[in-house]
Amino acid sequence: MSVLFVNACVRSGSRTLRLARHFLEHISGDVETVNLDVDGADTDSLLKTAEEEIDRFFAR
Repeated sequence: MSVLFVNACVRSGSRTLRLARHFLEHISGDVETVNLDVDGADTDSLLKTAEEEIDRFFAR
């Protein structure tokens, strides 16, 4: 199984990010991580970047 994790957490030490990383460590398969730079970015550009990464991931 392949998993795409899109990290859009604002804080590097966020609880959500720690929980996601813990979960990803315990699943089998390939995990690809995309880190969105959310500091100062607008929502539209973040969504566009995420959509491009998702399209690229599933095009394989």
